[in-house]
Amino acid sequence: MNVLEGTLCATELRTLIAEVKGHKATEEELDRAVGALLSRYDRGKDGALSFKEFEEAVLSIASPVDRRAYALAAAIGIAFAGFSVTFPSLWGISGVQLEELRV
Repeated sequence: MNVLEGTLCATELRTLIAEVKGHKATEEELDRAVGALLSRYDRGKDGALSFKEFEEAVLSIASPVDRRAYALAAAIGIAFAGFSVTFPSLWGISGVQLEELRV
């Protein structure tokens, strides 16, 4: 990162993507990823991403969590909590082990 200019050039973006991917990306994949980032988010068309442009890219690429997932997770949690309260004997209190219930 060029600290004085506050930008990430194509080479720095390539290095960053390679580190995030764990160096498992091919050269072609890295080239395509950098090209796609610059073509979509480089508003100044200077071949680098400013902090604002990089932030925009990260926020748009990050997968947002569907808010319905929170309600679903809560419902599943409540169901399992109720199950363990209703059937405590299944979880070792009466000598029955979870492994015995597996088919």
